Amino acid sequence: MSPGVDKEEIVRSMFSSIARRYDLTNTLLSFGLHRWWRSFAVRQLEISSGGRVIDVCSGTGDLAIGLAEAVGDLGKVTAVDFCGEMIEVGRGKIAARSIENRVEFVEANAEELPFPADYFDGAIMGFGARNVAHLDRAFGEMLRVIKPGARAVCLEFAGPSSGIFGHLYRFYLFEMLPLIGGFITGDIDSYKYLAESIDRFHRPEELKGMMEKIGFLDVHYFGLTGGVVTVHLGKKAR
Repeated sequence: MSPGVDKEEIVRSMFSSIARRYDLTNTLLSFGLHRWWRSFAVRQLEISSGGRVIDVCSGTGDLAIGLAEAVGDLGKVTAVDFCGEMIEVGRGKIAARSIENRVEFVEANAEELPFPADYFDGAIMGFGARNVAHLDRAFGEMLRVIKPGARAVCLEFAGPSSGIFGHLYRFYLFEMLPLIGGFITGDIDSYKYLAESIDRFHRPEELKGMMEKIGFLDVHYFGLTGGVVTVHLGKKAR
């Protein structure tokens, strides 16, 4: 079995185990800031009412809910994830808001999106890039399925690299976050993985370079909350 397949199965199993408490843990560990981060990322897509957009690595659908507000009743959000348990939680949230007409969940791999080229008015990936086995393939698929001139957005953890805030952040990331996440979910290993995956992930300039190499144009990024997260934005050639 290849390393990519190994990672895929490990990540799917991990999210299956924490799906039911995933949203609560996100809110507590980010002090509620994840809602603002996601809202900012959605705005960067500049999706109009009636648009059709794809949320890659949607998880429990928080970004999809924000996108549903943007596209309105005439639009459609396709929320893609490869973990059935996360999708199940997401469908419950969509039903509770009575927006099933706006959001559809599809269980699929980000590296092989089952949609035609030039189909969506925009694509977004929130906190999924670290968990994809081959990120270049996932970015390539996002580029393929959006229309010429459309935008793609990637919201991901980065982490301040230096200074007092950087030291405090790393202490929280490696010491406090696994303890809190483990206490809430009963799965400390998943939150140790979270900390390690953030630490190992591409720096913002590296991620920008990857998107440019894939073929995105006008790639730039924003650092939020002192660089704890970044929002990368690129466009497809017209």
